Formats: sequence, structure tokens, C-alpha cells
Amino acid sequence: MKTYFIRHTEKLDIDQETFDSLLENNEIAVHFPFLENWGEQFDTTSLNLNDYKQMSSKKAIKALIALSKEGGYVCAEYRTLKGAVIGLVPPKTQVILKEGKWGDKNNFQGRNAILKTLQLTNVKRIEPSKYLDISSGRPRQGTIAIWRSVGNRIESLVENKPLEQILQNLSSTQQEVMCSEYLRSGLDKNILPKIETLLLPVGRTLRDVDIVGLDDNNETIYSQVTYAKFNRGIKFKNLQKYALNERKAIYFCNCSKPEILDCIIVYPLSLVFYTFNKSEIGKRWINNIFN
Repeated sequence: MKTYFIRHTEKLDIDQETFDSLLENNEIAVHFPFLENWGEQFDTTSLNLNDYKQMSSKKAIKALIALSKEGGYVCAEYRTLKGAVIGLVPPKTQVILKEGKWGDKNNFQGRNAILKTLQLTNVKRIEPSKYLDISSGRPRQGTIAIWRSVGNRIESLVENKPLEQILQNLSSTQQEVMCSEYLRSGLDKNILPKIETLLLPVGRTLRDVDIVGLDDNNETIYSQVTYAKFNRGIKFKNLQKYALNERKAIYFCNCSKPEILDCIIVYPLSLVFYTFNKSEIGKRWINNIFN
């Protein structure tokens, strides 16, 4: 089953009693109370996608309905809770309309609020120190969305199953960190440059690349990381802008062997995982990630 991420932030304008009830009863919820053709006289109970005009509300309702029908694992954040709540929504779980009260952010304080909710089972709370690593790759926008990059991590925690130590079970953020440490380690000096120090945070804050660092000659190294099969698509083309010198730009991806294409080192992500896992520091890193 798929994994979903949902956030219950300050934008969820309900009073504290209603909010506390969600958390205490292990419920996830979306609001989206208004329909364009109904105005703002009362909260809608509709689950019909055609009734919603704004893309944000349409996407959220669509995701909630899919989770209701197909089931899935869930990671939920609540504004009053440090860490996160994880659990399972079994297939064919009914969306329940929950009545509560509006909060005080939109001048509807005290008015009846109708939330669309789903019940979580097998619920566990993840403390902040353990959630920090998991949360690094969570969806940045939207109320509720499928969380593809988390892999099987939420499922393994909910079901108390050990997470197999394979490349596929590393999130995209963890793959980026692994490659940055691999470049810093110098484990393949014959092919790859060795980064002495990073210049920028690894990953999602960067536009065209994932890793930027300096080698021992004070030259800048640029790298892009993707789990996808190699192709000369947009990520590869973006990296070409930084490939001014051979061996200074690296494209980690799903490919069969290391080779240099268009002044870029194309390097198998699987080889990174295998080689790094054989080193002492790599073993410690991987064991910590999976345990």
C-alpha cells in the first residue's frame, strides 16, 4: 500500500477542543469548508471532486478519497505535537464527517465546522529525535499527499518489521547524503574527485544540483543524485552548466557502469551503496539509518 503524509497546521481553523479531539481519537482530517457556488453560509459535506474549484482543495479531497478506498500507511503532523503520529488506514475505510467548532482566524469563531476525517489504526507516536531523519524528505506543499520518497519506512515502523538494508529503502534525501559522504570519503579516487569540504547544504535547497563542495585543489565539485535510470533529461542538462572541467561534475543514477559523458562522470548509485557499505564509516552510517 502507498504511504501518505498529512499536516494539521495553524491553517486548520478549528478551536482547540476540536483539534485535541482529532489527536486523542487518532483521526486525520481535512476541512476545505467552502464551495465556490455555495458561498460561505455553512460548511460543505461534499466529497464530490467536481464541487471543488480550487486545485489545492481538489487535490486534498482526491487524496483523502483514494486513501479511504485503497488504504495506506500514514504519517501525520499536528501543530500541537512534537514529532509525528503514524498508523494505518485499512482499505474501504469510510470518510466520517466530524462536527466541531471553528477557531478564531477567519472570523467564524464558534460556528459549526465539518471536517472530513479518517480513522487511523495501529497507531504509534514518533518522538522528535527519531522523526528528524524520516521527515527530511516529506512533501513540502499541500495538506495531504502521497509520500513516494519515504519508501517502506513508515510501513516498517507501523508493522514493527525490520527495514531491509537495500538501496531502494533509502529516501531521496538519504541517497543525496550518502553520495556526499561517498565523495568526501575518497573510496573511489580512480574515478571520482574527493570533496574536502561541502560549500552548501546537501539536497533540496539547491536548484540544479544536490551537492556542492571543494576538492583539495580548491576547485568546485558539483553533483546531482537521482534513483532514476540514466537519461539525458532535464537533470542531466542542468548539471551540464557546471561541467566546465572533466571530473568536476558527477551524475549519480541508475546505470550499469561508471563512464564520462559530455564531461560529466555518470556513476551508478548502486555502486555507491555497495562500496560505501563495505567501508567502516559507511557501515556505521547505513546501520544507523536503518536502525
